Amino acid sequence: MGEPSAARRNLETMAEHAESAAIATSDAANRARLMSEAQALRLRLAEGDFQVGDRIVLRIVGDSTLPDTLPVRAGLVLPLGQYGDVSLRGVLRQDLMQHLTTALGRYIREPQVQALTLVRVAVIGAVARPGYYHVAGDALMTDLVMLAGGPSSEGDLARISVRRNAGELIGDEAVRTAVASGRTVTDLGLRAGDEIVVGERKRRSVSSMLSVLSAISAVAIGLVAIGGS
Repeated sequence: MGEPSAARRNLETMAEHAESAAIATSDAANRARLMSEAQALRLRLAEGDFQVGDRIVLRIVGDSTLPDTLPVRAGLVLPLGQYGDVSLRGVLRQDLMQHLTTALGRYIREPQVQALTLVRVAVIGAVARPGYYHVAGDALMTDLVMLAGGPSSEGDLARISVRRNAGELIGDEAVRTAVASGRTVTDLGLRAGDEIVVGERKRRSVSSMLSVLSAISAVAIGLVAIGGS
């Protein structure tokens, strides 16, 4: 095996830092959060980024026999026709092109490969067109919301979260940080089936609105009383 890629080394470093920080902190809740982050990174390193349902837009220079877009099938394999199936287990999206170049090198001398990953995610909640969309790995979180028609009249872009398997994966505060720093779908480790949920604006409760109206009425009555004295 060759040297780990820059992307893999970066994830390994992030996992190590999270583990070290977890050991150093005395706050139990913070320790649990950091260890959860480290475990998620370790799992991503072991299993890779690809899921059944992803699509790969692929071009092999000099070969027009393959379709432009190929699905990732059961077993996390990419069917490459006459070149056989290529396993994507343990492969990061940033490493896909090199991985396919190496695999095709058994059949083609110095293959020239261009590949783009499309991830199937749901964009739901307070958006104009909720549904499933195939998005590029370099897409930003705001790109996903715009793909679904943007926020509805009740949508709040400050209240975006990510769910996986019915549980929250990334909270709205972390999403806001990701948006501000320009992190992509790949950076966030989003996978096929993940749900981007756009929340609604907070509404004042009826009781709080009545309290405000009562306070305004009291002030108005007071001013009338002062004016009449």
